[in-house]
Amino acid sequence: MTLFREVALAQCVRRLLKGVRTGDVVSPPPLVFENGRASFGGEPADFYAVGSDLEFFVPQVVCEIHPEFGPRPFDGVFCYEMRKTAPLQLSYIGSVIFIDSQRLAAFHTELRVARHADLVDWCLCRVGEVDSRGHMKDYDYHSGPTAKIAQTIINAGPQMRWRWSVEYGERQPSSVSEES
Repeated sequence: MTLFREVALAQCVRRLLKGVRTGDVVSPPPLVFENGRASFGGEPADFYAVGSDLEFFVPQVVCEIHPEFGPRPFDGVFCYEMRKTAPLQLSYIGSVIFIDSQRLAAFHTELRVARHADLVDWCLCRVGEVDSRGHMKDYDYHSGPTAKIAQTIINAGPQMRWRWSVEYGERQPSSVSEES
């Protein structure tokens, strides 16, 4: 079954990673001021579309395995670090805003798109850091220390204790030949 936004996500990831070396951070395009108007230089659509597509894709994936996650849509995804980790594969570290509570939670997704189809053929989705009492840590979106959250998530990243974690597809060794 193809999930909502999966095709668009796969297409964006493929275009975004083209020409990026494995291990490199994928940076947002620069803001350019011309004739008194601000616009993004480069190809911002794909950088920001990945986050937008993950906003819809990840809740579906998590809910498949964890019904208690429920229909808990995201109201936004903030990217703190995006990195090409292998050919056609990226790591996306950030936070999400839950639409129902307007609270921020840690977020980490790694995914690989299929070589010959617009599909995600491997994905690891993680949402919500677990505190020492076993509860999910969340932060107030409007007054939360977002810089501190970002640094915590980037530093802890995959080693963080996650409230929800889902993996599907087959992970491949990183020695696969490089594809631009």
